[in-house]
Amino acid sequence: MRNRKVTDKEPHIDKNGWYAVWRDEPLREAYTRIFGKAQEEFNLKQTRNDRRVLDYLSNVQKSAKQHPVYETIITLGNVDEHPEPRESYEILQQVFEEWKKNYPNLEIVGAYFHADERDPKTKKSGTPHLHIDYVPVAHGYKKGLAVQNGLVKAFGEMGFILKGKDTAKIQWQRDLKCRVT
Repeated sequence: MRNRKVTDKEPHIDKNGWYAVWRDEPLREAYTRIFGKAQEEFNLKQTRNDRRVLDYLSNVQKSAKQHPVYETIITLGNVDEHPEPRESYEILQQVFEEWKKNYPNLEIVGAYFHADERDPKTKKSGTPHLHIDYVPVAHGYKKGLAVQNGLVKAFGEMGFILKGKDTAKIQWQRDLKCRVT
């Protein structure tokens, strides 16, 4: 949730500006919802207590290869040319609502619409945009939990696979851009 005590002190935030929180799920609750069953099933198979996964979120947070959550920012236009905030809101809300269908392996845990930012010097309003925080969900692992946080594998399950210099993430970003414009 947006902390007004913090944002009201920020020079680029218009205190009377418009923002909306569409989803704000605490990360620990999200991990329990997303990975809880896989963790429970994994732990039931373990004969030694030291091999049990007690806190999958903490394991991911300690990992050098994984991130507990990723963020993408979706903007329509640029600072000079962009739709009015109401139109941006409607378009970005549609992107948010269709996300699960389009990207089933990227589980949204946070979605925040901003039309309340401006350049502190020029007072020019910023471009309305949407922050989406997501957890990549991949299936079919043979070691560890059967369902894990795995960005490349999650992209692969959705059909985004490395092709030359086109990484899975670049392909996904291109697909997302096509859906927004």
